[in-house]
Amino acid sequence: MQAVFWDYIRADVFAKEYLSADSTKNAEKENARLQQLVFDKHKVSKSTFYKSYDYYMHHETVLTGMLDTMLVRQQALHDSADARRNRAIRPIEEIK
Repeated sequence: MQAVFWDYIRADVFAKEYLSADSTKNAEKENARLQQLVFDKHKVSKSTFYKSYDYYMHHETVLTGMLDTMLVRQQALHDSADARRNRAIRPIEEIK
């Protein structure tokens, strides 16, 4: 559920923050389209996702644990990407 929920949140934020500011786009329609892309990517139906979503919304402790784990994993990925980027741009003298 974590991977699906992470992508779902990202799609929702994108639709609300960026697409709603674009008068040529229907933010609600685009949000629904992006959500379907997330469901397709993770091979889960909309109804299955929302059943799980409802469960987490009604079990705050479980939701908090999932969100904490998601944030820790994303921070680790971010830190790892930063470390790779920093290694790639070190001066040659430091590499020797």
